[in-house]
Amino acid sequence: MGVGSDLDIEHFVERISEDGQLDSQGQFSLNVDRAQEKIERSQLLGERDFLLKVAQACQAARGGPLSFRSTRKEHTLRCRFESDSTLTAATLVDDFSTAAGSESRAVRHLKTAFAGARGAGISDVSWSCGGQTLRLSDTFKLENGPDSEPGWGEFCWRGPKLTLPQRLKRIFASANAEVQSLLYERARYYPEVVEVDGRKIERGWDRYFPSARSWYRRMSVPYYLMEGYYADPGLPRFLFPGLRMEQWQRRGSLYRWKGYRPQRKRGVNAVYSEHWNATAAPTLLREFGPDATVLDDSHVECGIAIALPLTLEGPTEIRFLIDGVTSLPKRMELGLPGLQCVVSGEGLNLDLSNFGIVEDEAYKRRLNIAGDRIRSFTSIVQRLQGNFLLLENRVTGAQHPSADTFEKELTRRLTGDF
Repeated sequence: MGVGSDLDIEHFVERISEDGQLDSQGQFSLNVDRAQEKIERSQLLGERDFLLKVAQACQAARGGPLSFRSTRKEHTLRCRFESDSTLTAATLVDDFSTAAGSESRAVRHLKTAFAGARGAGISDVSWSCGGQTLRLSDTFKLENGPDSEPGWGEFCWRGPKLTLPQRLKRIFASANAEVQSLLYERARYYPEVVEVDGRKIERGWDRYFPSARSWYRRMSVPYYLMEGYYADPGLPRFLFPGLRMEQWQRRGSLYRWKGYRPQRKRGVNAVYSEHWNATAAPTLLREFGPDATVLDDSHVECGIAIALPLTLEGPTEIRFLIDGVTSLPKRMELGLPGLQCVVSGEGLNLDLSNFGIVEDEAYKRRLNIAGDRIRSFTSIVQRLQGNFLLLENRVTGAQHPSADTFEKELTRRLTGDF
């Protein structure tokens, strides 16, 4: 299009243009309650994240073990409380029916769970505690019953009617696989036992081998080389579960798993396993800082928990524990590759998803303190490098043919410039 054509268009626009005429006027208003309700329904990222909010509510109210049960028609999550006054159905009516936020973390978690369940298409959701039931259909309704044992709370939801493809999917796949995976991934550090359809999920560090092709996969070695538990005045303390201390024996400042017996062979440490079980592969070494407190056979109270997987691959992952459930992981290059860290998220600000940490000044301060502990752990790992050259398994009774490759690879990764 040439210059002349542009001028003709401008003249045409000038000829047909005229002042606008007022049609009507008024005031724009926003219904805050309705707007907040719509935001709450869609703020949880995962379709079943409302279960994590129920778990957080139970932990914030000092509940006991969690039990998830599923049938063809309904799904329930149950928990027993020392005192049920905080989360009785009768006391929740006013808190749930108003837009104002409650001062109780447990109540806020449970209210978000209700909203998230509705946003996920759940047709009926209820909470029973204290001899009454709070049910959400179109509005919140308080009903009498069921007559359960004192102190028990039960979250129940029924999904919408399934389409034919969804029903076929349930036939060929576990109906609860999604829920089991979610609880396993995000509630494995819950301080109490979590049970899914009668099976207790593994607690503490994840010991799953992610790939059969990995260079370490066929080695007769533990999945984790070392764990560390430390406290710091700048880090809120929390309970880390799944220690199984009866399986460990102290050797100086460190603990070693009883099933392993190191021996010298060809200039490196050869490890023999008395009872090898790949599904429960242990950690070789464990250290507790001077201010970390081992409370019982299963729990340690600390400010940060660190584990070094044998993979030694990828960035450091830090998960913040908030009322027994982990946030979305933060990934960064910090210390040895592949480090897994758990830190308390108490006092940090969350984004609208309820599980993401806002990277503000409070987050940066906590990350700096955690980083100092991680660097201290890294120096200990590098000093103990010789303890990690593990070559043999007593079950096979023979040296693994890839032992030399394993030694070179592990040495390279532990002595690299990080």
